[in-house]
Amino acid sequence: MNKWMIIWLLGAAWPALGQEAYLTLEQALGLALENNFDLRVSQRNAQIAENQALPSNAGLTPWIGVNAGGNWSLTNSSIRITGESQDREIDNAQLRGYNGQLALQYTLFSGLANINIYKNLQAADRMGELELRLRTELTITQIYSSYYEVARLQNELSIAQGLKDISKERYQRAKSNFQFGSNTSLDVLNAEVNLNNDSVSVLRAELNLENAHRNLNAAMGVEIEQFYLVDTSLTYLEDLSLDILLEESMQNNTSITMAMYRQMIRENDLRVSQSERYPRLDMNAGYGYNWNKNDASVLNQSTSLGLNAGITLRWTIFDANRINANIDNARLAIESSEIEYTKARSYAERDVRNAWAFYQNNLAILAVEKANLQTNIKNFERTEELFSRGQITTTQFREAQINLARAYLNYNSARYNSKVAEIELIRLAGILIE
Repeated sequence: MNKWMIIWLLGAAWPALGQEAYLTLEQALGLALENNFDLRVSQRNAQIAENQALPSNAGLTPWIGVNAGGNWSLTNSSIRITGESQDREIDNAQLRGYNGQLALQYTLFSGLANINIYKNLQAADRMGELELRLRTELTITQIYSSYYEVARLQNELSIAQGLKDISKERYQRAKSNFQFGSNTSLDVLNAEVNLNNDSVSVLRAELNLENAHRNLNAAMGVEIEQFYLVDTSLTYLEDLSLDILLEESMQNNTSITMAMYRQMIRENDLRVSQSERYPRLDMNAGYGYNWNKNDASVLNQSTSLGLNAGITLRWTIFDANRINANIDNARLAIESSEIEYTKARSYAERDVRNAWAFYQNNLAILAVEKANLQTNIKNFERTEELFSRGQITTTQFREAQINLARAYLNYNSARYNSKVAEIELIRLAGILIE
């Protein structure tokens, strides 16, 4: 049995789960990038921001449209024409009119407000892309964590099954020896109790593995109730450097970049507020047709067709200090965004340094657990040999058995904890997506 455990240590053993499906990490990432619910929402939000980033939404393009209308009325009228002494009574006089116009409107000057509004729309578009990138990074990190949790529990189930197999073998041996009179009934009962405990551990490991599968399926956005084998092998990056990671973080960290764009938006907001101090010049033009017929008018019918144009100037002289208040508030918002940007850089450095320390600590624990496992393997081999000769008690054998299982579990957890810590470290450095 210990030979099987040594094989597991080398990463060559798979738990007998009775499943044929196999899911690689690359497949899990691909499914998540396509189906993850939060990511799909973020993709649509980014598309909305892109659709909004149009010059027309900032008033940089002319507006051209068609206006048309008509009216009709029926009235009784009394009119007096100049030079006549009596009124004329006109009953059921109809008034009809139709009009249509091709109109154009365009802002010639607005204190550059429209230009700065367009810059904000472009910045918002970029913010949408950054939010999508951040969601993608979080989704990828979640998939790594969930996938490795399945792998860890897959190995944990293997360990539990191995422990159960040892106890089962010991139980059968105790019953056989009892039949031949070399064991007492207490030995058999102890072996049976240990076998039952290990059987419960297998059931718990199976449940934990099933739940981990469901968590991974939910993160991938696929059918919840499906199970499969995953790859339990791991490789670690060997060229990580704290100084390089810190430098990469200052350049690529998504939170820092988003804070920078928020600062740009606040600066543009200030320019938009300042533009209200300048005059606004709008142009309008149209080419229209009008037809009117009035039975109660001396001018019974009129028709017009032609071009019209005009220019409108608006300049605020007094607004009870509204513009100045808006400008002051915009300046305060810029100061706040500068503080937020500094905070983002400071927190990014803190997070990278903390993640680096956590990663290094996990690597150190991994080395200790690996050495401890090797020691426990040797101890169990020696204990198993002595037990088969009857030179130690069942209690001593059980203790060595539990110590070995615990050493495997600790080493198994240390392997995946180190890898998850590595993934989080490179995410915080902004190099998870390259």
